[in-house]
Amino acid sequence: MNKNTLFLLIKIAAFGILVFIGMLYYVLRTKVNDVSSEKPFNLILNHKLTTKRVAYLVKNRVHEVHENQYLLLENKDEIDSDLKEVYEIPIGTSLTIQKAKIFTNGTSGFSYLYVLGNIYVADLKKEVPFEYNYGEKKYSLYGDEEEYWSFDKAIWENEKIDGKFYFN
Repeated sequence: MNKNTLFLLIKIAAFGILVFIGMLYYVLRTKVNDVSSEKPFNLILNHKLTTKRVAYLVKNRVHEVHENQYLLLENKDEIDSDLKEVYEIPIGTSLTIQKAKIFTNGTSGFSYLYVLGNIYVADLKKEVPFEYNYGEKKYSLYGDEEEYWSFDKAIWENEKIDGKFYFN
């Protein structure tokens, strides 16, 4: 085998490895779908909302952050003991939601819907960007119904949003 043939085989192998790595990245990356313009989000985006219940803002672990480092939670029991930066958000605190996005994990395929916005934190004396896990994707066990999202009552709502919501 001459030098040129060997060099060509190395180039082909390197190209094949790069294509394989690119395909792995494409398949296993987290997919993001912006659903901000869809109902029910288009009704609340960029409007000043207020909390109807006490909430907690925690600085999330770096590897669990989708876009904003602070996570807004309703239940103190959801806060892991290793999360040290925790702020109580009282009833009547103002917040604004700018986006709603569905994040689909590339390895498990599970989808999570987060609304992203800003909330005023009195302890910090400033508005802080947050993400809030909102909604639950319902799957049909037998494939007899299309997958849909339903929403529990959020901390800014007086009543739960009823209905099934379908997002692409």
